[in-house]
Amino acid sequence: MKTATFVTAVLSAVCAVSASPVKRETNFGGIAGPLGSLLGNSPAGGLGDSAQAAVAELFKAGDTILNIPGDAARKMLEGDVVGAGAGVVQDVVKVGSDIPKDAMGILGPLGQGLGSQKGQA
Repeated sequence: MKTATFVTAVLSAVCAVSASPVKRETNFGGIAGPLGSLLGNSPAGGLGDSAQAAVAELFKAGDTILNIPGDAARKMLEGDVVGAGAGVVQDVVKVGSDIPKDAMGILGPLGQGLGSQKGQA
C-alpha cells in the first residue's frame, strides 16, 4: 500500500512539473552562438543580431496569424460576436502600429554594427 502511494505521489509531481506554465528556454547567445562575444560590435555581429531579430519577427507573425482568428472564433462560440469583431480590429491595429518598431528592431543592430567601424580604417 505504501509503495502505491509513493508511486502515485511521484507521478503526480512529474505531471505537475511538466504542466508548469514557466517557460524553459535556453539562450545560447543568438545565431552567432558562442562566437557572439568574439564578433562584438563588428559588422558580422550586427548582421547576426539583425538575422536573429528577423527570425523572431517571423515567429511573432506566425503567432499572430494563428491567434487573431482563433481568439475571434472562441469569442463567437461564446456568443460575443461584437467582442470578436472588436478584438480582431484591435489586434490588427496593434500589429500595424508595431511594424515600424519591428522594422527598427531588425535594421537597428545592422546599422550599429556598421556604424562601429567608421573610425577604424
